[in-house]
Amino acid sequence: MARTTRAGSGAVSRLVMPVAQRLKIARKRRRNLKPVKDVKTPPPAGSYDKRILIDPKKYPESAKHIRGAQKKGYPRILTKDSSKSKNRRRRNLSLFRVPIRRGKDRDEYPFASTQEGGHGASIKYLDPSDNTGAGSSLRHQWSGLPNGSRIWVDTYRRPGDPP
Repeated sequence: MARTTRAGSGAVSRLVMPVAQRLKIARKRRRNLKPVKDVKTPPPAGSYDKRILIDPKKYPESAKHIRGAQKKGYPRILTKDSSKSKNRRRRNLSLFRVPIRRGKDRDEYPFASTQEGGHGASIKYLDPSDNTGAGSSLRHQWSGLPNGSRIWVDTYRRPGDPP
């Protein structure tokens, strides 16, 4: 069975169709975002199970990326999903066609380890130590939480936070 069509026929090949679909889904997801002016105010109590702080003093690039994405309309409350195969798939979908740069990590928000990650995620190039440190902090803070837990990703230090 042929996998491609003749040039100029106007039909899309089977090999190209998944790429076109991925790009269409990502564009649609980004188009549907509604900018938010205030991401500093906490969400209503009861709408999340745990607050996770990405400390802007320790991980300034990661915190800046998350704040910017949340201001663009990406969700502040994410749902934990620790399925390795789903996380790998979401990471591949979000980093699709984002070239690798020497000396930089590609960071995605919403995280691939959440149900909201994947198509249309916000991608930024970050310093590798900042990105891996923030990822380690995230994993440490949500270890022990069951799948499906709702986490509020915060990038602002608040009274009562450890120094």
